[in-house]
Amino acid sequence: LIEHTINVLRNSRFQISDCSKTRSCFDIIAKREILLFIKIISNIEGLTRSASIELRRVAGLVSALPLTISDHKKSRKLSTGVVYSRYSLPVMNVETLKKILSDELPLIYSIRGNYCMNIDPELLIALRRKLGMTQEELASRLGISKQSIYRYEHYGRMSLGIARRMMDFLDDDIAIANDFYMIKSQSESNQTDSYYRHMEHMYSLSSIKRIALNELIKIGFSAQSTNAPFDIHAIEKEEDRIFIVASNDGRRLRSRIDLVKEISDIIGGYRICISDRNEDTDITIMKPRELREISDTKEFIELIS
Repeated sequence: LIEHTINVLRNSRFQISDCSKTRSCFDIIAKREILLFIKIISNIEGLTRSASIELRRVAGLVSALPLTISDHKKSRKLSTGVVYSRYSLPVMNVETLKKILSDELPLIYSIRGNYCMNIDPELLIALRRKLGMTQEELASRLGISKQSIYRYEHYGRMSLGIARRMMDFLDDDIAIANDFYMIKSQSESNQTDSYYRHMEHMYSLSSIKRIALNELIKIGFSAQSTNAPFDIHAIEKEEDRIFIVASNDGRRLRSRIDLVKEISDIIGGYRICISDRNEDTDITIMKPRELREISDTKEFIELIS
C-alpha cells in the first residue's frame, strides 16, 4: 500500500519523502501545490484517537494536510470516490487519491457511516426563490422539516439521499466537489487535544530531547516535540523554521539525519542534529553544552546557516 501510494504521487509529480522505515506519526511527506502528511494503514479501524491527534498536530506545525490512505474499514473495502473520516482525519483509498490528483474530485464523503454531500448554499437559496417557494414549502415537497432546509442553506451539508432528491426536484446540480483545500478545511485540528498531546510528549522525552527542547524555548524559539523523523520543530519566523534531530542513538542517527535533510529540502527550513556523538555529515551537529551557550535565536540561526 505504501509503495502503491508513492507511485501514484510520483506519477503526479509530487516531491516525496518516504518516512515509513522510521518511527513517525506519518509514513509519507508529499509536496506539489499542497503539502501532504500521509499515514498508511490497511484497516482504518487500527488508527487510534491519540495517533490521529498527533498527526493533525504535527501537520499543523507546517500547514500540511494530514491524510490517511487505507484499504478497509473493518471487513468492508473502502469505496472509490468517497472521502471517509476517522477522528477528524480524511480517509480514502489509493484510487480516490488518484482521482483527486487527476482533478476527478469526489462529491461524497462519509461521517460515522453516513454518506453525505456538500452543496452550494447560495445556489440552493437562489433556486428555491426562483421557484417562488418558502423554506417550509420546499421542505414539504421533499418530506423533510423546515429546520433541515434552514441548515442546508446555512451550512451546505446534507445526506446523499436528500441531496439526490433535492437535485431531482430543483433540476440542477448544487453539489460541490471535495478538493484537497476543502478536505483540509474540514479536518482542522482541535487545539485543546493538540495541546495535551504535546504535553504528553514532554513527559516521555529522552534526556537529550528534553534538554534540546528546553534550551530552544529558553533562547526564544517556539518549539514542540514531535513523533516524527524530526524530534523537535522550532520556529521564530516563518522563514526560520528548523527541523531538529536530538539523539545519541548511534544505530539510527545517520539515517535519521539524512531523512530530516530530505524533509527540510521539501518543506523548506534549516536542519540540525543535537547529539553528543560525532557523525560525518554535511548538516550541523551541535552538542548539548554548545546549545546552552547560545544566547538568542539570531545567534543560533547564524551558527546553522
